[in-house]
Amino acid sequence: MYRKLTYIKHEYELELVQMEEFNENDQLTYIKEINREGTLESRFKFDVNGNVTEEENLVDGVLSDKSEYIFDKEGNLLSHKFIIDNEVIEETKREVTDSTTIEKMYQNGEEVKKSISEYKEGESRGLFYEFGELVEKQITKESKEFSNSIAYSSNDEIIYFENYYYNSKDQITKHEILNPDKTINSIETYIYNNENLAKISFSSDTEKNCQRYERDKNGNVIRFEITNEDGNVVHFSNSEYDDKNRLIARVDYSNGVDTLFEIKYEEIN
Repeated sequence: MYRKLTYIKHEYELELVQMEEFNENDQLTYIKEINREGTLESRFKFDVNGNVTEEENLVDGVLSDKSEYIFDKEGNLLSHKFIIDNEVIEETKREVTDSTTIEKMYQNGEEVKKSISEYKEGESRGLFYEFGELVEKQITKESKEFSNSIAYSSNDEIIYFENYYYNSKDQITKHEILNPDKTINSIETYIYNNENLAKISFSSDTEKNCQRYERDKNGNVIRFEITNEDGNVVHFSNSEYDDKNRLIARVDYSNGVDTLFEIKYEEIN
């Protein structure tokens, strides 16, 4: 078991801003974020299969909310409860079979959303309800290299088309959303360096940007950057790893400001 401590590097001192604790299975069991406004804490419990079964969130040491999760033996989520002051505020229940998934969401005991998804080879269908009224239908057809979805309103009018394209390694190479008249709403293209994602280009009527990833020999991202439509860098993050493949330093740049982080590790008895 070990603890990971993240500090902001000022000119003459280190400021602790985050503390994480991991168990013997390298699962995150506790995280604490510290800032001038106070502290945020989260605690996590796991089942024998590694699924999170409970999450508690605290603000300045006082319990804010709790989530409880139940999974089946295949790892499918069956239930999620969101609890405040010992009262279930929101609950999601799922029924999962090989061909059908039914999901219902309740708020204060009332069903507010329901979805029914049915699967068969090469095709799936989804029905989406809000307060008992059908609001959207979706039909998806899939092949090895292409997936096409059409979303319909309750009046059978097309809302949008959504397409995914894949390469021979089953990696996404393009994702596009089309308007009802089949003009492009947005498009993302993906470029890989062997198995690793190297670049994502995004374009829509209102925004264009590009995300780039540079990795070391172990596959760790050592530089991540976002450029705008003019090619100017608007955000970047440079990371450094030690000989144990652990993150030990990071520089973040955003909105014209550099923030330097130093990360330390210590064993927990």
